Amino acid sequence: MSPAADAPLANARHEAFAQALARGVTPNAAYAAAGYTPGNRNGARLKTQPAIAARVAALQAEASGAGPLHPLRGSPSPRGGGEPFSSPTGGSTGEAGDGGSSGEPAPALTLARVTEALLRLAAKNEALESAAGYSAARAALMDAARLNGLLVERAEADLSLRLISDRPLTAEEWSALHAPPAVAPAGLDDDGERDP
Repeated sequence: MSPAADAPLANARHEAFAQALARGVTPNAAYAAAGYTPGNRNGARLKTQPAIAARVAALQAEASGAGPLHPLRGSPSPRGGGEPFSSPTGGSTGEAGDGGSSGEPAPALTLARVTEALLRLAAKNEALESAAGYSAARAALMDAARLNGLLVERAEADLSLRLISDRPLTAEEWSALHAPPAVAPAGLDDDGERDP
């Protein structure tokens, strides 16, 4: 991680956007939360800027305490750092020898430990060689990929219908489509007659 990625971004909106992404908010929701006008899939585009992607990775590494993951080994890269955070429940992680109910403090919950546990779970389920085992293995692998930011979120589809024509609209056609509805003057109905 470059030292520049560890510092807040100069653009306050970009920093707010990166922080929202690091918390797991969708790109479009993060875009709106940063003060931009929502829509048009601009959040997905902004997410791909190198400075923002690096800042999101730095924020996630800081939150996990394990540092960035090595892209091939799935383990923390040698550059990692930071203090690990404890389990949200404050209890055991469920692994053998982790202190459990013996009164010893549970080991720190880090991105690397969760990823390793998910990969072990996937391997055990795959070894079952059954449809249920393969399904559980796939789910564990998808969870590990999502946790490590390897899945790209789908862009939200713009389902607006657009008419395509080989000729431009005339002024009358455009007015009929886009003019505000006519409002009768006060005291008159839609036919132009006085209300009783």
